[in-house]
Amino acid sequence: MCKVKEDMNKILLLEDDVSLVDGLCYSLKKNGFEVEIVYTVKEALRLLMEMNRFDLLILDVTLPDGTGFEVCEKVRKQNVQIPIIFLTASDEEVNVIRGLDSGGDDYITKPFKLGELCSRIRALLRRVGASNGEKGTSIECGDITIDFFEGGNGKRRALQRSPDDRGRRGKNVAGGTLKRGTAVGAGHVRPTAL
Repeated sequence: MCKVKEDMNKILLLEDDVSLVDGLCYSLKKNGFEVEIVYTVKEALRLLMEMNRFDLLILDVTLPDGTGFEVCEKVRKQNVQIPIIFLTASDEEVNVIRGLDSGGDDYITKPFKLGELCSRIRALLRRVGASNGEKGTSIECGDITIDFFEGGNGKRRALQRSPDDRGRRGKNVAGGTLKRGTAVGAGHVRPTAL
């Protein structure tokens, strides 16, 4: 039996409103996202060196120890190109402009519609090639694993058999031969443990 495995996209949520966090996390998880929550700017900045663990950031603007703008600016100064959505009650034009100019990709004001937020998240992830349909997708069939996006470059490689390969014991895959006990990652064939 073959099975498709997909990694969930991981979101870092910076939000200090506990009553909002519970419902938002529940909804994001129901929509196929993994969520890690931090409640302060200090906690978020501690994760700055680990930003590659996340596929997207959702930042509140007004927090007890600073602003989401500060976090966004520091992430961008590290040259991390992770999608960032500001989710805040502050709908003043000056804040929207500051959020987008500081490196944010979207700015959503509270109250918001959960379905719209999830669609905006999926759209941003698609744009950067990190949506769960394009991240970590693999197929396992017995002792053969095909990992379509190994290497993290996010580029889809077509795995196909050429017409002159019929009758051979292995399958020609992206320039290599797929045989029992091999794994293919981003077009590369490598042996696996049998």
